[in-house]
Amino acid sequence: MKDSKYPLFILETNGILLGADRDYARAAAMTDSKAMPKEERRILIQKLNEIDRAANYSTTLEEEQIDAYDTTIKRLKAFTDVEFAKKLEKKIKRVG
Repeated sequence: MKDSKYPLFILETNGILLGADRDYARAAAMTDSKAMPKEERRILIQKLNEIDRAANYSTTLEEEQIDAYDTTIKRLKAFTDVEFAKKLEKKIKRVG
């Protein structure tokens, strides 16, 4: 899926065969507006509804939020800000 514009998709299961009973399967997504634009959320729900219209994902989707841990915020910023990454690396080397 190198050509996909979407990030890695992760499927979490409880170990039950998903095809055995559709009631066991549920959809959950990280839809926090800090990570997913509103339009992408709309498309996700649209695609899920195409798979199972009876589920009504606009009201039943299990939506998860990002826990903004300080370390996570710094790593995300370092990924896009080279100068910040260099400063963070120097700080880590001094502490370690």
